[in-house]
Amino acid sequence: MGDSSVERRVITVDGIDVTLTRKRVKNINLRVDHSGNVLVSAPARVSQRTIEEFVTSRLAWIKSARSRVQRERKQMEHACTEGATIYLWGEPMTIRFDATAKPKGNARFHFEKEDGKLAVFMRAADSSDDQARERAFDRWLKTELMEHVSVLLPICEQLVGRSCGMVRIRRMKSRWGSCNTKTGVITLNASLVHYDRRCLSYVITHELCHLHEPSHNKRFHQLMDAFCPDWRECRALLNSK
Repeated sequence: MGDSSVERRVITVDGIDVTLTRKRVKNINLRVDHSGNVLVSAPARVSQRTIEEFVTSRLAWIKSARSRVQRERKQMEHACTEGATIYLWGEPMTIRFDATAKPKGNARFHFEKEDGKLAVFMRAADSSDDQARERAFDRWLKTELMEHVSVLLPICEQLVGRSCGMVRIRRMKSRWGSCNTKTGVITLNASLVHYDRRCLSYVITHELCHLHEPSHNKRFHQLMDAFCPDWRECRALLNSK
C-alpha cells in the first residue's frame, strides 16, 4: 500500500517541468534522474513559492546535469556504431565490431583494447541487437573502472590515512562521487572511465578526505591541498565537459 502522507504532482518552473513530491523529509531535495527528469522532494510545511525559488536558484546546475544526461546517452548510442570513437581514460578509442569470431568463454560479448582501438567480439545473432550491445558496453566500462579503482584505492587510502568500507560504481547525474561517512561506503560515477586516470585518483581522494572532514570547509580544502595538490585542475577538467 502507498504512503498516504506522500503527495506528488508536476509543477513548471521557468519552463522546466518539475515532479514535486511532498513527504516526510527535513529539507528540499533536488535531483535529475537518468532520463533527465527534474525531481524535487520537500516537506509539507514548505510553500510552493519557496520551492520554486529553490529550483530557480539551481537552474544552472539543472541545465548542466541534464546536458550531462544527454551527452552520456548519445555517447552510449554512438559507441554501438562501427568506426565510432569513445574516450577511455582520456584517450580516443575507435570501435570495431566483429561478429565472425566467437566471444571467449560463454560471454555474448568480449572486448579487447589494442593501439587506440577497441574490438568488440560478439555472436552473429547479437550483431543487430542494439540494446544488448549498449548493456554490454555499460557492464564492460564499469568493470574497466573497477579494475583501476582496485589499484588506486589502496594507494589513496594509505596517503589519506583512512580506509573505505566498500566501493560502488553507478551512473550519477549530479556528482562524481559520494561518501557515506557512517558506513565508509564510497560511490563513484561510472563516467569517470572516460577521463584521465588522475581524475579518478582525485575523486577517490576527495571522498576519503570526507572520512576526516564531512563538510567542504576550510579544513577539508587543506586536506585536499595536502593529499591531491592538483585537485582544482582535475575538478575543472571533469566539469568542463
